[in-house]
Amino acid sequence: AEQLVQWSKYPPLGKRSYSGGANTHYAPGGNHALHMKQLNEKTMSIVQIETKQGVENIEAILNVKGIDGVLIGPCDLAISLGRPDDLMHEEELSMIQKVADACLKRALGFGIIGGRAMQEYLKKESSLLVSAIDTALMREGLIQAVREYEQLERT
Repeated sequence: AEQLVQWSKYPPLGKRSYSGGANTHYAPGGNHALHMKQLNEKTMSIVQIETKQGVENIEAILNVKGIDGVLIGPCDLAISLGRPDDLMHEEELSMIQKVADACLKRALGFGIIGGRAMQEYLKKESSLLVSAIDTALMREGLIQAVREYEQLERT
C-alpha cells in the first residue's frame, strides 16, 4: 500500500515524478504545487485485496495515507481460503464484509471484481464499479438480445 501511494501520488504524499502536457491538461507551465495537489485529489490509489492475509491486514493497509479505496478479488480470496470453487461461502462473505466495513468507516471507495451474484449481494456497500472481464459483459448482452428476439418471435 505504501509503495502504491509512492508511485501514484505526487509529493508530499508520494514520489511520483512530475510531467506537464496531457497530465496537467496542457495547462501553462509553472504552478507545479497547485497541479500536484489537484492531481493527487483526482488520482485514486486503489489496493486490491485477494488473500486471507490481505483481509487480516486491512486496517493497517487502509491506514496508509493516500489510499483511496479497495477492490476485492473474490476468486483469489476463495483460493487463499482453500475453497477455489466455493465463491459466496459464508467465510468469504464475512471477510469481504470486514473489508467493506473498514472502507465505509473511513469513507473510502469499495468495489468487487465478481459475478452478478456477488455484485448484487454487495450492492449497498459498493461505490466502485469494475468491469474485469469484457467478454462476460458481451456474453450477457448477447444473451439478453437473444431473449428479447425470442420474445418478439412469440408475439
